[in-house]
Amino acid sequence: MDIVHNTPDVMIGGGRKHFEARKDSLNMSDSLRAKGYDVVYTLEDAINSPSKYLAAFCAEDKLPTVVDGRGDFLPRAVDLAIKKLKKEKNGFFLMVEGSQIDMRCHSNDMVGEIGEVLDFDDAVAVALEFARKDKHTLVVITADHETGGLAILQKGAYEGAEKFRHKFTTTGHTGVPVPIYAYGPGSQNYEGLMQNSDHKAIMARLMGLK
Repeated sequence: MDIVHNTPDVMIGGGRKHFEARKDSLNMSDSLRAKGYDVVYTLEDAINSPSKYLAAFCAEDKLPTVVDGRGDFLPRAVDLAIKKLKKEKNGFFLMVEGSQIDMRCHSNDMVGEIGEVLDFDDAVAVALEFARKDKHTLVVITADHETGGLAILQKGAYEGAEKFRHKFTTTGHTGVPVPIYAYGPGSQNYEGLMQNSDHKAIMARLMGLK
């Protein structure tokens, strides 16, 4: 309900059933359409949509993993969102999540984790390319927690075919600190160790919000 009453201009992802097959029988997609949103079900339809307000539910539930054939959905979705939002004269705030990284680590799936991280890296590259050209955009990359406790038991050679022994130490979350990378105006606010709850205050200050 909150997402209908406090709607972002652009939403791209999965989760169609959570809007249209709800236990309360409400169809949130119809509610979005009534508010002027173009509701679509494929990324291609989203790319071709002329609407300023877009809701793209491209899977009934979760999107497939990279290994299972999601392709370059995430970087393309980031590119589309930026193209839509950059038209705002007062700037924009865009949040992108590579959620399947966490899921693959919960499953201790090394191949899946690598695929998801590389895919997220491609999405970050899209955002950084825009920020470099725009020169007024701050990009912040971080995580809410570490998952899996991946340990490198024995590293291989740095030249040639690298091989190493690894082991996940848990299927849950850990207390290992996660990195924060920042690029652009305001990036100097992200230095040293900080609590994840500090993000809200920093972002609010940089955006001039009370």
